[in-house]
Amino acid sequence: MHVEGIAVGQRVRRLHVLQAACPAEAVSDGTTIGSYVWHYADGTRHEEPIVYGRDLRYWWLPAGEAPQDLERGRIAWVGDTPLAQKAGARMRLYLTTYDNPYPEREVSHLDFTSRVLPSAPFVVALTVECNGVKH
Repeated sequence: MHVEGIAVGQRVRRLHVLQAACPAEAVSDGTTIGSYVWHYADGTRHEEPIVYGRDLRYWWLPAGEAPQDLERGRIAWVGDTPLAQKAGARMRLYLTTYDNPYPEREVSHLDFTSRVLPSAPFVVALTVECNGVKH
């Protein structure tokens, strides 16, 4: 799965993403499950991996497990749904921030890709930060 051509059209310092993974069968920490691709106006690009256990985890929080921040992703939301409650779990989303390695270059657009492994990332929302201002 992928989403291509998310329009940006400006210089960007950081990308902030509200995300999680689903499902999380047979995926160990350190596995790259997707990526964000920065496309610059000058034709260059940079691929930033989405790493399970560093940026995000499975969106179901098992009963008795405390939500924990990760190396790069931090817990942004924990909530309930009838389905999760029936399974004795809660839901969680991570806010992960990705620094642009070339903030002086204009970003024409971004792509989001999943490696379609047993665990796949999904995005609820994303925003860019330009010179300290989120858009």
